[in-house]
Amino acid sequence: MRSVAELILKEWNQFQQVRNEGGRASCQNHMKEFVMNRLAQFLTWDDAMRESYYEDLTEAESVGWNLLTEKYARMMRWTRLLSNPRNNSPAFVIHRSAPCI
Repeated sequence: MRSVAELILKEWNQFQQVRNEGGRASCQNHMKEFVMNRLAQFLTWDDAMRESYYEDLTEAESVGWNLLTEKYARMMRWTRLLSNPRNNSPAFVIHRSAPCI
């Protein structure tokens, strides 16, 4: 069973390889904040879930697929959609009217 620290380090290493359209994001220079945020999430997961995710990261990495790049690409896609007030896509309307939790 992998430790939470091993899982966070695996993610951090992949996060360091993420390149956005404008180059390296400033948050990629803040390991302490990254660790705190990921620790808060991973401590809510049971051992089997953390191990499964670690295996997913490892398997994807072995075929040249960075899951953190995938994650942030998806996040930025939605950020771009939501930040454009002229966007009339159904996804924008749904998310704009959704309550904050």
